[in-house]
Amino acid sequence: MAPSLLNCDVLNIVFEYIDYVMPFDKRLSCWFVNNFQFAHKFKTRRGKNLLMIYSSKGNVANVRKLLQNKANINDAYPANGYSALLFANNKNVVKELLKWNPDVNMQCTLNKKTALMNACSSGSHYISKLLLETGKCKINIQDRYGNNAIMYASINGHLSIVKEILKYDPILTLVNRSELNVMSLAYINNNNKMFILLCHSLQKGDNKN
Repeated sequence: MAPSLLNCDVLNIVFEYIDYVMPFDKRLSCWFVNNFQFAHKFKTRRGKNLLMIYSSKGNVANVRKLLQNKANINDAYPANGYSALLFANNKNVVKELLKWNPDVNMQCTLNKKTALMNACSSGSHYISKLLLETGKCKINIQDRYGNNAIMYASINGHLSIVKEILKYDPILTLVNRSELNVMSLAYINNNNKMFILLCHSLQKGDNKN
């Protein structure tokens, strides 16, 4: 299949089918990825590519194949600025994506969240740990609301993630747009154990503040 055919109306219609149906049909999706040389270049009318689709659906084999075929791991979905890593919510997909050196600090255009912030919000301890272990995460980076990764873990009561982030020396005195720091967020959300842990961490000077 020639690159000049990639944007024809027929292929756009086919790709709309791929977007909604193929991720759930493993045999069909594997056949498509393995037999179309330029599969990694296909995009829906909305600008979503196969790597984004399969990352969001947890299809590790197709994610790996697309990356081997030189799919751009940092391509962003125009609607919200999400890359494949930002779409991924499956630990095995995230592990595969991290092998290909993605921008772990990429912020979506919707609210400036990073992949780490998403993992902290949803309580994905394993994914948070994978991202932190790259040594590349800017853990103090803030989103549109002024929140950072440890703030989202605190807001949502994910104590194990907070403990994990504390190993990387976060700045606990940063405040969001509501002038609240991570201790304040833990307190107002009735996360007492977390509040005590954070206060002790700050008091001991275990982080840069």
